[in-house]
Amino acid sequence: MKDTEIQTEIARIIETRMAQGQPAKPSWIVHEIITHHPEIVGADKDFYECCAYGHVATCVREVLRKETANEAKDDPQFLLPGYKRLHRRYSIVRGGEQMIVPIENMSTAELHAKATEYFSLAAGMNEHGREVLRYIARREAATVTELTTAS
Repeated sequence: MKDTEIQTEIARIIETRMAQGQPAKPSWIVHEIITHHPEIVGADKDFYECCAYGHVATCVREVLRKETANEAKDDPQFLLPGYKRLHRRYSIVRGGEQMIVPIENMSTAELHAKATEYFSLAAGMNEHGREVLRYIARREAATVTELTTAS
């Protein structure tokens, strides 16, 4: 089985849980994937199950990373109807574990935390933009200085 097939299975589980209004916890997803593939037999069964759990967990983390990256996109498939940027679901940390949660099942505190995260990102982007402009000004000032000293 290829990683892309595992990731497709993970995405299907996430979509099913979202459609049911349920969070998608990585540990649950890993367990569900492993239970769908029970045909590990022989003396090394424990070893291969351990390896399978580890690899599937890595695939789940990759899918969650992509999900978090999708939050920056304004693709209509991700958006809540009636909003330009509000997503149907978000990747959040709940109980110390990162998971994907449908927006309607996020607590007010979780929604406030998500808003604060976006405000912080915006502030960081504004600061980054100001630093780029400051760099341009210093570089242009240095070029002017070099030209006048060379004359």
